[in-house]
Amino acid sequence: MLGCLEIHCPVLEVVMSSKKWLPICRRRAIRQSIILELRMRVCGVDIKSYEAIFVVCEPSIGAAIPINIKTNRLKLKDADDGSHLKSFLRAVEGFLHENNVDAVVIKERLGKGPRAASGVTFKIEAMFQIAHGKVSLVHGKTLDKFSKSNVAGIPAGLPVFQRDAFLASAWRLNEEKLL
Repeated sequence: MLGCLEIHCPVLEVVMSSKKWLPICRRRAIRQSIILELRMRVCGVDIKSYEAIFVVCEPSIGAAIPINIKTNRLKLKDADDGSHLKSFLRAVEGFLHENNVDAVVIKERLGKGPRAASGVTFKIEAMFQIAHGKVSLVHGKTLDKFSKSNVAGIPAGLPVFQRDAFLASAWRLNEEKLL
């Protein structure tokens, strides 16, 4: 519903939304959906070795604002033990539920070549995909290009290890046209 345009006319009031003209009785529902989309929370994830690093962001006036959260990383102790995998999955589900995350963006890792990621990182990625329905991947080069735009200013005080996770969440908010 983003991109809605309200046209105020004393004779006839209608709301235009992507090729459709809607009657005035639908205005309240459209406004509510726009407000809900503007409050979208995105969790950016950067997976390194046995660790998932998080940043949860919300859109603010033209910028992505990181939210103060208690947990900024989760570590998988033993990738070969089923009980550790289940507890990691429960921790991911709890984290996403506790922080009311609407979407998850994971920085993509290389699957082939000399700089390929380990299989453990793909297990961690699968845990996020199982725990949440809206998971998308973004390539590192896309994040580098996005970081050079004026939209992706890194907030002061953000730790260096969370930079890529922040860029991933800001990129998703920008793709949703919320920045």
